[in-house]
Amino acid sequence: MMSSVAVDAVSDVLVLAAIDRAERHSGRDTRGVPIWTVLRHLDVAARSKRAREARVRLDGLVAAGSLERVVRHGVPVWVLTAGGRRRLSRARRAGRVPVLAESPQHRAWREARGLAGQRIEGFWLEVLEAVEHAQELLDAPVPGPPALEGPEAAPGPASDEWFEVGQRLQRACRRLGSASYCLWEWREPEDARADIDRHVEPGDGAFDPGERARRRARRRARRNMLLWDSEPGLVFLGRAVREQREQRDMTTGELASKAGAGKRRVERLEAGKLDPDFELLSAVACALSVRLSVLELRARELERTEGPR
Repeated sequence: MMSSVAVDAVSDVLVLAAIDRAERHSGRDTRGVPIWTVLRHLDVAARSKRAREARVRLDGLVAAGSLERVVRHGVPVWVLTAGGRRRLSRARRAGRVPVLAESPQHRAWREARGLAGQRIEGFWLEVLEAVEHAQELLDAPVPGPPALEGPEAAPGPASDEWFEVGQRLQRACRRLGSASYCLWEWREPEDARADIDRHVEPGDGAFDPGERARRRARRRARRNMLLWDSEPGLVFLGRAVREQREQRDMTTGELASKAGAGKRRVERLEAGKLDPDFELLSAVACALSVRLSVLELRARELERTEGPR
């Protein structure tokens, strides 16, 4: 799939097309999308002239009956009405719908594939080094019984060395597995449907239910490149902060300003690359008008449902 180029003007039919695609790509039965999702599908920066133009278009489309604005969980979302769908269909048949920008799900696939290609050799070497370390421990003398003393006693590796190499192997293999999936197994998304990783593979039917469940659990987060370099807890805490910020239609700069923190620190926090102290996290929660416990609970929920097993 070739990525398309965003047009300069934000027209009514382009906004309708963006909402239609965003609804299809959400993978949810509930219709309607928030403003930041619309802007992503238009490839428009949140605080730009084109974003202001898109907001005006949304209001005009509501007034014209092509869209309906509803509030779900305190967040405004825009829903295509039957009239709006007919209007979009007529424009498509007449060839009057400008080409949408590259979809967020296609951009995610493209960027993951590119980064995996750059880093997979390094991940392979990490696995090799971890295996060689494990082999060194295996080649060491086997420890003798605890009561054995003197020169006959074989010291062997300490238990902590086995625990350490086990963790090292697990992390290295997970990174290599994730990069392998992103580079060779993740199929290019189509615009017609949502690209959601269901953690299933064609050959899973050959296994019993227990083994299928274990395999699905191991496949969680295989598309999450942030986990290549950060601890899961930090990645999902950053996701929780970003979700709250986007629900309030705030930029990272606005959140940083309200929290009295540097914009770069907030960006690194959301990317899972910063282990925040209590003062920063409290200030961010206050700026978002939520309790700190809300962020922590959401982060744990995301890690439980999307994190590696």
